[in-house]
Amino acid sequence: RKLTMQEAHAGDLDAKNFQALLKGLSSILFFQSPTRPTEDDITYDFLHSEVFRSSSLDTPQQRQVMDGVELLLRHAADNDMSSEQLQDFLAGTRLTKDNIKCFTKFWAKEKERIHVATLRFRGMSRQFAGLKWRVASSYQGTTAQAEGEAPYLHPTAMVRMDVADSGGIEELTFQMDRPMLDKMLGALQTIQGRIDVAPG
Repeated sequence: RKLTMQEAHAGDLDAKNFQALLKGLSSILFFQSPTRPTEDDITYDFLHSEVFRSSSLDTPQQRQVMDGVELLLRHAADNDMSSEQLQDFLAGTRLTKDNIKCFTKFWAKEKERIHVATLRFRGMSRQFAGLKWRVASSYQGTTAQAEGEAPYLHPTAMVRMDVADSGGIEELTFQMDRPMLDKMLGALQTIQGRIDVAPG
């Protein structure tokens, strides 16, 4: 069952960790590039381990806290809420008065930056239109022997992705080996997880 925004709560997080959760989720949702990750990017797993380090909640409950707060942040951003509107909205959730005070204080400081970032994402009108691929194997003989390894076949996926916008369809071509494919699948699983808990 999907979590509703009215069920969102902060669990046993103190003010410092709740603020860290808000800041971390905002970075992931609004300021980090999903297509150009950097070494400084925050991940959900890292944020979870840091924020809930001293929590007595079990892992599913901790994840529920993160999912609920993420829903609230997305809703506030999607509706470009003022601090007053956000405060009234949060009063209908399971957040405590201290949680709400912390949330609205954070929102008053970051609202404009988040609004600009949200507008940038809304301007992305291109959509996925199709995917074609084939797998080819190249013989790594001379290179492998030069590195002191036995010759081997190196399978690589040749991929063509079609992306559509108002001007037509653009073809993006690239190749992936196993590590690259694993990285992409991991990112898609993360996206699926976020969609599964999103309202609507």
